[in-house]
Amino acid sequence: DRVLGLSFDSDAAEATSGRTMIWGTALKEMMQAPWTFFTGYGFDVYSTMGFEYAPHNTYLGLLFNLGLPGLVAFLLIIVQAVLAARNAAESASPTARAYLISFVVGFIALCVAIFFVELHEPWLYVWAYTGLAMRVVVCLRDAKAAESKLPAAASRSESAVGRRVLGRQTANSNR
Repeated sequence: DRVLGLSFDSDAAEATSGRTMIWGTALKEMMQAPWTFFTGYGFDVYSTMGFEYAPHNTYLGLLFNLGLPGLVAFLLIIVQAVLAARNAAESASPTARAYLISFVVGFIALCVAIFFVELHEPWLYVWAYTGLAMRVVVCLRDAKAAESKLPAAASRSESAVGRRVLGRQTANSNR
């Protein structure tokens, strides 16, 4: 009943495990000083303000702590990473394409999930994985630029490392 909302006697707080009450409390605190929607209260201040529960929403936590500029910067980083990986996947080798598509799908799933939770520990791994995916994007862009500038015969002489990073096989690489 709770998941499907079939019960008529449940309210929003019960259906969302109390998250709407937690979010409302944080937003009410920000309404006391409306400029905090732009400035935020400061890095990691939410945890020191005596709230009973964590915000259970990464975006609300960023808005509360860092304000609109911090939230927008976070969202721009996410959008840029997803778009770069998606665009690079269109012209990538099958191996690199699979990697980049899985990055895009996984990162979008993470972005949906962090609306309902506040991650603390795994961010190091998330950003490390994002960095690796962006490195693949850069390698693909560099290889594509090199192929367009060099004659066809020269483009076949990619280094072995480049072939492995990009997942490409040529007749010469099988020796």
